[in-house]
Amino acid sequence: MSDAKNEVKQRIDSIESSYEFFLAYAAQGRTTDEGAKSGAELREFLTKLEDALEGLADTVAEAVSDQEPRDAWDEMTSVVRR
Repeated sequence: MSDAKNEVKQRIDSIESSYEFFLAYAAQGRTTDEGAKSGAELREFLTKLEDALEGLADTVAEAVSDQEPRDAWDEMTSVVRR
């Protein structure tokens, strides 16, 4: 697997784990993060998610640069850019 494809996979894993944490956090019904250990974790996951999303479209474009049909991959990459 190419470096770009590995990076996309790692980014998707980070996005998925962040999403799962956010769901679990929301299920607690907290209105504030004061006094909660998970509040610090929430900020860590937000940073992790931001890092994973930053430049994701360019990494995806690089990972699929040799894939066919080109038009389909270009369309998919344009969706990721949004």
